[in-house]
Amino acid sequence: MKHIEHRAPPPVEQRAVSPRRPLLVATAAALVSLLLAASYEYATHAPSLRGISVEVVGGTSRVDAVSQRLSSTAPGSFTVERVPSASAATARVADNCVDAALILSASVSAADRIVVAGASGPTMVRAIVSALSSALPDTGPEPVVTDVAALSRNDQAGMSSFVFELGLLVPSVLGSVGLYLVGLRARLWWRVAGATLYAALAALLGVLLLDAGFGALTGAPFEMFGIFAEALTFVLIVAALQASLGLPGTGLAALILLFVGNAASGGTTPPAMLPDFYRQISEWLPNSAVVRATKAAVYFEGHGIGQPLAALALWSGAAMGVLIANDRLHLSERRRSPHDYLVIHATPGVAHLARRRRRSRHTPESETLAPRHSPTPERNGAQS
Repeated sequence: MKHIEHRAPPPVEQRAVSPRRPLLVATAAALVSLLLAASYEYATHAPSLRGISVEVVGGTSRVDAVSQRLSSTAPGSFTVERVPSASAATARVADNCVDAALILSASVSAADRIVVAGASGPTMVRAIVSALSSALPDTGPEPVVTDVAALSRNDQAGMSSFVFELGLLVPSVLGSVGLYLVGLRARLWWRVAGATLYAALAALLGVLLLDAGFGALTGAPFEMFGIFAEALTFVLIVAALQASLGLPGTGLAALILLFVGNAASGGTTPPAMLPDFYRQISEWLPNSAVVRATKAAVYFEGHGIGQPLAALALWSGAAMGVLIANDRLHLSERRRSPHDYLVIHATPGVAHLARRRRRSRHTPESETLAPRHSPTPERNGAQS
């Protein structure tokens, strides 16, 4: 019987693992940490009042004296307007139309009155009361402070609206990564459907927790649930950037929403006390819109809710426009290469546009969309 010699397979070449990649990852993580800390520190390191609107009721001479003192002690911080009616000025503070009102007494022996809205935040209210008190004459009794929109007993720090926004934002960014990976080779609208379901469930659970659970944001459960668009806005922004740029789009979304948007949201530092640039953009950021819309619904009976809802609508509309453009691009590519639909859906919009540009420059037809490991249509056909 002939002996058959069994030869051992050749040894697999072993390559030493380069330490460069872990070092690069560690360096990148440190830079991200630095950027995040710098953004929040910039927003909170030196809060000061800017653009505070105050309606003053009293004689012309006293109003002028208060205005001059405020201009001297806090230049650029206050806009003073003299109004004739104390009740109207108080109502405008309660309606979130102005930041404060100062009711000057007709007698030097009577106390003046400062009207504020506690829902603006304890830090801002204290700063306003201190500045207006210092603008009054030293003689006479201490001014009386009236809070016409007091924070609830279970929201004394005024942070619940920010917590509500943060609890929607972070899962939105992280959940969008999961939606992207799961629906990578399907049409974009499957991801949008998942985002809509998440937004509705997140809003429902958030309202139950903060209203029925902790009693922090009460009195407007249906309005708060109606603001579920806030969570949908976050997920749509991430989905639009992912559809255009691929998974790296998540990083750009995190930069916009977590690094800048959350720091300038007014949750930790009131918008009127933010530094330049953050103060200018805060009003139109989706994060700030969420916080202000929630406060308007809970503490101001819906007054002033129009602008934050408009900001959310603009962000959502822009994100939907980007998603529609990417979907039309996918459909156009599918008409050209119908058998490559899985790869087409998995390819970012910018990559499609780059390939179109190369084709328009008479690129050889051999350059196709197929990646090195193209999935078979039969295995994922249900996702078309």
